[in-house]
Amino acid sequence: MSDRPPLESFLKWKLSIESPSLNYAAKAVTKNVIVAVDIPYPLIKAWHEFLGLQKKVRKTAAVASQPNQSASTSSDLSPAAVQEYTYVDLFEYCIPHHTFAITADEQIRKEVNNTLAKIAGMVQNLYAKAKGGSKREELNSKVRRFHIFEGQTLSVTCLREETEAIRDELEEWKQNYQHLEAESKQLFAEMYLAIQEKEQSLSNLQSKNEELQHYFEKIENSDKTYVGKDISEVKKKSRTLKEFMCRAKTALWFAKSFGLELESMTMNEQKTGISHTVMAEDQMSNYNGNSNAFDSLSEEEKSKVEKVLFLLDKFCVGDNFYHELTMVVDGLPKSYLVKQRRSQMNDICHITSTPGETEGAQTSFTDLLRDRVQDYVASHPHVDHVQIKISGDGARMTRNSSFILMSFALLHSDDEVMAAKGNHTIAVVKGKEHYNTLRQSFEDVFKDINSLISKKKIEVGGKSINLEFFLGGDYKFILLVMGLKGATSHYACVWCKIHKDMRWDTSFNLDHYQSPDLRRTLTEMFELVKKKKQNDKYCCEHEPLLHIELDHVVLDELHLLLRISDVLIENLVRDALDWDRSKNWDKRKCQQKNEHLKNLQAAIRSCGVSFDIWEKTNADGKGSGQYDFTSLLGSDKKKLLNELPTKLNG
Repeated sequence: MSDRPPLESFLKWKLSIESPSLNYAAKAVTKNVIVAVDIPYPLIKAWHEFLGLQKKVRKTAAVASQPNQSASTSSDLSPAAVQEYTYVDLFEYCIPHHTFAITADEQIRKEVNNTLAKIAGMVQNLYAKAKGGSKREELNSKVRRFHIFEGQTLSVTCLREETEAIRDELEEWKQNYQHLEAESKQLFAEMYLAIQEKEQSLSNLQSKNEELQHYFEKIENSDKTYVGKDISEVKKKSRTLKEFMCRAKTALWFAKSFGLELESMTMNEQKTGISHTVMAEDQMSNYNGNSNAFDSLSEEEKSKVEKVLFLLDKFCVGDNFYHELTMVVDGLPKSYLVKQRRSQMNDICHITSTPGETEGAQTSFTDLLRDRVQDYVASHPHVDHVQIKISGDGARMTRNSSFILMSFALLHSDDEVMAAKGNHTIAVVKGKEHYNTLRQSFEDVFKDINSLISKKKIEVGGKSINLEFFLGGDYKFILLVMGLKGATSHYACVWCKIHKDMRWDTSFNLDHYQSPDLRRTLTEMFELVKKKKQNDKYCCEHEPLLHIELDHVVLDELHLLLRISDVLIENLVRDALDWDRSKNWDKRKCQQKNEHLKNLQAAIRSCGVSFDIWEKTNADGKGSGQYDFTSLLGSDKKKLLNELPTKLNG
């Protein structure tokens, strides 16, 4: 009789859960022991034999699936058809009442599986060396204590959150469909009512057609004609055109039978070719009291009004001037039509005030982005992924007033992304460029952007478009948005945690600053803000306002170019001044010359750039000894960087 019970009975054994061994727990200095499990030796031996048998079956299935085997044999014993188990699976199968389970993390499961495999191999060797029934019975009575560490089991919090999410989804489903039967009955009643209205409309149309047929029979015998002067011979043509419109409207009375209404007619004089657009009397009254008079115009007239409105806004022409112009020049659209169209276009924008105490205006980022993406997708139907760059900057308009502007651009529009046409303003705020101002005034904008960042898509015309966000701007704006301190702080780098005293060391490559110890992450920045000690924060003073990963935060090259070139030009001016002072220190004031400063100015001007250097004056009008120079544009600075180095001699 065999000394081994059936394999299936061993697999159905339940393990014994015990308290952790104190001696073993004392040795585990890195991890906390949660629970200890006693595994019988026969069960461990059964696991080892079961997995060995499984390995042989899969090997046989792999051989049977070779091309030289028959089709039926290959399909019955394919490796994919044989389910593969591990020691962890068998261990979880034997846990009493499934009180806990090993986590789904592949690395942890692999570590636990390797430990169980070593134990199984050891137990199998003990059974192989055991000679005689008494020794085997002694082994069958033994157990192996296996300790479970913290982090190796499934998180109770995760299971609880998953259960709550399923419960909320079930409640939402019940609420949405509890009135389904009542809604279906209401829909049926509405459909029945619509059918009745349709039958009534058909009956009315049939009666109108009978009246129309009677009118045709009557008007065929009419011989009334106009006996007045030709319109080209009349000085005041408005009366003749008005009479014509009255007769035309009478003749076309049946238009209402088709659901149409006569509003205007456009005609040309036969002799002179002059064009006239005549409005119906009721439409003229609508123009005087109806705000939708623009909608009553033809497409050609609407286009003409919009062109005039564009020119008025482009050249800042007032409404009073244009009104007087329409009184002198014939053929121009009336001024009230232009005002109505401007009002309609303003209503489309939906501009609202920004929250907070600071003055500002904003528009819905989601709606504006959907319109721009829809325009882009219309010309690129196969696009399903769009990249958006969020930009911002502070601008000083006057001596005591500053503004903050925020905009976005679609990076796929290569020709427009660097132009004003491709950048779309989201909000404008009158205030200084501070973190609190950004957080309060742009609260709605940041909320819309972060919502789309989390969703990673937007619905446009029934099509789902994937979104990818980037953040750009000058360094000050990026630091403020990411909640960091100023550019002169100890840890001023947005992307790494290098100290400013260590930035001089160029012996390290870029991979060094991307190491786990130095690289910043968005999740880490949210955690560092909560720390109390300043040394532990790494200059993370506030929470980031935008949830954009740091590898998608890009510093604008234009701001770098402008700042670096300003410093270089300032250094050239200072060197020229110091050179002149060193040569003039032993000369009389009347003999002193700023020769090198003038040569520098001439060299810069020879590059095709307008450039001046002057001495600042004090309140009394005398020279202060401080110099200033012309602030150059980006295109001028590029010229200097390309041409000036070759012209600096000596």
